[in-house]
Amino acid sequence: MVTNDSNLRTASQNISSKRATQKLFRTTTRNSTICISKFTATTALSINSAPKMRSTFPSRTKNFTAYLKGNVNIETAERLNIKTNNIVYTRKTETADADELVEFERDNLKGRSFGAAVRMADKQIDLLRDVEIETFESPELAKSGVRYARVRSSSATFDQAANKIALNGGVTLNINSKASSGGAQTTDVQAARAVVYFVPVDGQSPRLKKVELFDNVHIASAESGQTPTNIDAGYALYDKDADRYELKNGAHITTATNEKPTDIRASEAIFEQLAGKLALTGNADITQGGDNLKGDAIFADLFRDNKIKHAVIRGNASARQVTAERTTSVTAPELNATFNEARQLSNANAIGQSTADLTPANKASYSNVVMTSANGIGILFKGEGLIDVMRTDGRTTINLSVPNSQPDSASKRLTADAVKTIFNANGKDIARAEAAGNAELFIEPLNAGKDNYRTTINAPRFDCEFFATGNNVKSCVGGKKARVARVPTVKAEGRGTQYLAADQLTVQFNERSNDAEKLDAVGNAKFTELERNALARQMTFTQADQTVRLRGGEPTVWDSGARAKAREIDWDTRNSKSYLRGAVSTTYYSRKKMRDSTPFASSDKPVFVTAESAEIDSLAETAVYTGNAR
Repeated sequence: MVTNDSNLRTASQNISSKRATQKLFRTTTRNSTICISKFTATTALSINSAPKMRSTFPSRTKNFTAYLKGNVNIETAERLNIKTNNIVYTRKTETADADELVEFERDNLKGRSFGAAVRMADKQIDLLRDVEIETFESPELAKSGVRYARVRSSSATFDQAANKIALNGGVTLNINSKASSGGAQTTDVQAARAVVYFVPVDGQSPRLKKVELFDNVHIASAESGQTPTNIDAGYALYDKDADRYELKNGAHITTATNEKPTDIRASEAIFEQLAGKLALTGNADITQGGDNLKGDAIFADLFRDNKIKHAVIRGNASARQVTAERTTSVTAPELNATFNEARQLSNANAIGQSTADLTPANKASYSNVVMTSANGIGILFKGEGLIDVMRTDGRTTINLSVPNSQPDSASKRLTADAVKTIFNANGKDIARAEAAGNAELFIEPLNAGKDNYRTTINAPRFDCEFFATGNNVKSCVGGKKARVARVPTVKAEGRGTQYLAADQLTVQFNERSNDAEKLDAVGNAKFTELERNALARQMTFTQADQTVRLRGGEPTVWDSGARAKAREIDWDTRNSKSYLRGAVSTTYYSRKKMRDSTPFASSDKPVFVTAESAEIDSLAETAVYTGNAR
């Protein structure tokens, strides 16, 4: 307490008795007077002043030293009580020094240390060694021993004017408070240094406001009977009222519920335990069970047990789910993730240029699925490791990569303006995919071969069905006006790019190789390879025998030399042979085109041949007609 009273009252220069008591002890500085309202000492009180003193009392301008020994008890006007066995008061520095056990108490705060220096003018106490301080919510609770916080450190400074305590060396705090649920909550803190701040309350004792922690900070906070939430950082600022932690220099938060830990890391973090909020910046990383979230920054809402409930991830955002069957991941510039009551990832929505990856654990029998989208990807989960639906926004590509286990193994790529992927009821395997808008299906053999073609199919839309397991496409239906281009992987004479077009096209795949094994073209079907052409209402191409089968309408095949029609035509593209059945009609454009192989006089006139059936070998340049041949 500071007063303008300049009087100095004290005992005589040397007093020796069993008990010395002084009701008012004041030391005067140039501008003010520091007042200790009361002290007692059971052994002696002695005051040494300058040798040339005219009075038995030191004057206001003289320096002196007072020695208090034996059960010293000091009470200040600011309600600070100090107890020790030995105090030396120095007028010049206005300090009271104790070199033994010191106990002090002020309203709802009390403590002890070995050795202390009381700097009265500054209203500060330096606690020198083995410091222990206890705080209470109120003086009434202090009397009953219901402690709010206990602080231990190697040394400390209690700044009464600033309402703070600076702690140094081996700092530990134990804080008891109420959790958001209303139950008891305990927080244990460790750090190399700390500053405890109090806030004054009108007419009441100051109460704990916040704690600032430095170097090797470790905090464990738990509701009664629950697994603790552990916090590690290089720096932490704890706000008591908000139950809020500001963490810097490497933040690490861990929680565990039902043996499923949540591990949170970032360069910096703001953890609002009472509000259930979490903000991470700089290499943010959250792992919850088999789920992982990463990004430059993560802003999350929490369940009561501090598990992630909802998260917004910004900058290099990713969400990953790992199960025994596969790893599912999605990346984007921004991503929203939601967890269900079982603390499992239930929804992941990627915003912007996005990629989703389904990597199987058993790569021998499952396709690796990679989906990219221009505007976003959404994944709806229905349990741990189980997917319900995947959808995309904007131009989308799905890559289905297969193991190179067969000579004719082939991967696939499906591209469209939007793609929706639906999973089986088991949530583990893709059931179907719907690709709408400028759709393209690309089939690429993993090995080159004379029968292996790179196939590109374009259609306004594809509806694809998958085999029961393996994420392998079973069939795709494309329409309207589907177009196919098949480019041989090995060049050969007489072989070229094959083109097929129709109103609707169905591609069927081989489950073993994942290559297209059958193409069904329906409605105005047309097939072309080099100068060879074919028309029919329906065409079926089978990969096994490289044959195009023409049915319906008026099947027709032709090249630069001839044209042939029949009710049925089978075109063996591998061996360049054609088999015609029923009402065969062939037109050779001229005898010259037939290299004078027929006995007609005029070489520039067309030649017509009809029969019930015919076999034409284009490579051997022979044709055999049977059945009423004319």
